[in-house]
Amino acid sequence: PPEIAQYLHGYEQALHPERIKGFFKVYDQIQDMWNRWTLFIFPAYHTRNVVSSLWNNFLADVKHPQDYTDAWTLLSGKYVKPLVIKGKTYTPGDFMEAMSANQVTGKGWYAADVPHALNQKAGRWWTVGEEQHALRLGMKVGERIENHARVAHFLGRVRQGDTFEEAVQSVKKYLFDYTELTEIERKGFKRLMPFYTWT
Repeated sequence: PPEIAQYLHGYEQALHPERIKGFFKVYDQIQDMWNRWTLFIFPAYHTRNVVSSLWNNFLADVKHPQDYTDAWTLLSGKYVKPLVIKGKTYTPGDFMEAMSANQVTGKGWYAADVPHALNQKAGRWWTVGEEQHALRLGMKVGERIENHARVAHFLGRVRQGDTFEEAVQSVKKYLFDYTELTEIERKGFKRLMPFYTWT
C-alpha cells in the first residue's frame, strides 16, 4: 500500500551513507553541548583537573614548586630573566620555542579534544547576545590549567637533566595527548562513550 511504501522509502533514504553522516553530525553536536554544560562551568571540575595533573607530574618526579611558578610566568608572558639550569642558560624564548615546536601545550582535553565551536546558542540561560560567556570562560580556565601543568612538567624535567627532547617525551607520557586517537576511536568509541578519551 502507498502509505506503507512511503515509510519504507523514507527508511531506505535514511540509511544512505550521506544521510547517516548528517545524523552523526547532529548527534556529535548534541553530545558536545552536553559535555560543555556538564563540566566547563563548575569550579569543582577544574579543581579535580588541577589535582589530577599535580599527581601525574608527581609520578614523573616533578615536585618542585618553582617549576609551577616559572610555568605560570612563562605562560603569562611576564618571565623575562634567563633560567640557569645545571650551568646552562636558557631564555624564556628558548623554552617557549621548544614547547611550541614539539606541541607540549595545546594537547589537553580542552585544547585538543573538545571542539571550539561555541558560537551556537545553548538557550538563554547564562548567554549574552551570541556568546556563551560561561562556557568560554570555563574553556579558557580549563585550557590554562592543562597547559600550566604541561609547561611545569617540561621545566621540571629539564631542571633534572633531561634534554628538551626527553622532557617532551616525558610530558607526552604522563599528561595524555588527546589528539593521539585512531579513526575508530574518534568516530566510534567517542560516540559510544562521551568521555572516552578521559577514561
